[in-house]
Amino acid sequence: VAAGEADLQVNMQPNGDLTLQGDYTINRGSYLLNFAQVVKKEFSIQQGSVISWTGDPGNAEMNLTAAYNVETSLEELFQDIIRDGADAKLRQLVSTDRPVAVDLIIEGTLDDPQLRFDLDLPEISAGGIYSDLVSERLKQIEQDETQLYKQVFGLIVLNRFIPVSGGLGSGESSGLTAVNDQVNSSVS
Repeated sequence: VAAGEADLQVNMQPNGDLTLQGDYTINRGSYLLNFAQVVKKEFSIQQGSVISWTGDPGNAEMNLTAAYNVETSLEELFQDIIRDGADAKLRQLVSTDRPVAVDLIIEGTLDDPQLRFDLDLPEISAGGIYSDLVSERLKQIEQDETQLYKQVFGLIVLNRFIPVSGGLGSGESSGLTAVNDQVNSSVS
């Protein structure tokens, strides 16, 4: 479901062929992610997301971002540092619930969408004493597809992060591969 503005040119040939030219810019909208037919979560489509047509209506180019927002602590991401004796400020930072967004980025065409996830902690990213440490940990997670999908699963289904080591496991495992596949098919 989306609402926005469009500047579209529609052409229909005498033989029935239809072409579309132009952009549809989304002002507001939502996307319902149905995970394993059990968990349904609503993502908010970000204002400024665009669908562009240059001919074939089924071959539209998408540049969409939708976010699922949750408030949770970062404790599970930093158990190794906390266990090794982190200072009080870091313990407080990671144990306090903070806004976290799971961003679903949809690019490519309607016929062949390219999906990816990003994690965003706007409050931490804005700066602070440990923002570099948190940013680095997020970058490590986002560069490891298995860890990224593990955290996406945790945030979407459980509304919390999953421990980086332990929990559902780390590295390659058939369980996480199944989760990766399920998340991909649910989004598709």
